[in-house]
Amino acid sequence: KSFLYKWYSHYEKFNKLILPPSKKIISVALNYGWKVENIIKMCLPKWDKYDNLKLYDKDINHKSIFIFFTKRTLKDEKYISFEYINNILKILNNNTLEEELINNNISLYYCLHRSLSKFRFKIMKSNKKLVYINNNEISSAIIKSSLLVTDFSSIIFDFAYQGKPIIIYLPDSEDPEIKDIYDKDYYELINDIKDGKVYLENRLNTTDQVINK
Repeated sequence: KSFLYKWYSHYEKFNKLILPPSKKIISVALNYGWKVENIIKMCLPKWDKYDNLKLYDKDINHKSIFIFFTKRTLKDEKYISFEYINNILKILNNNTLEEELINNNISLYYCLHRSLSKFRFKIMKSNKKLVYINNNEISSAIIKSSLLVTDFSSIIFDFAYQGKPIIIYLPDSEDPEIKDIYDKDYYELINDIKDGKVYLENRLNTTDQVINK
């Protein structure tokens, strides 16, 4: 830590500083003289970890899809966006998708944030190709999977590094209560993506478009 903090003081030598979105770490940078507008908040991928996992994963050639939507910062953790969870469930419970997974022997790995765990009972149990994974299994799923479906999770960078295709979908972009549910940074980001101010390649607008793609 002392080594990293030493570099925080070099704001006069660099234009930008990339940091994980931790209030504690960012506050240290601010104390060392950095300005908010010169700090880029981004989860830092661990690409070397994935290169090592490839050496030991015996199931790496099995076809699979990974669905993961990033955690939302809610104003009240008890108040979930039903637009968000319902659209995720529409994908996971889609009959057409289930047929495609079975016919092509493709597994679909999905991970739900703990705030959404109470909705797991609504996911189709009959679909044997749906595989729920815990947070500590995400790295392995990133290696195994051939395709990612996400919103703006930093896992995008992990798939891009491996040259794997990515589908971008915001399950709650049309939620009329988005401003009331999420912290300011989140609802402004979602609105900026929706309005085209932030460009995400291969972004789809509906669950049907995601299934068809």
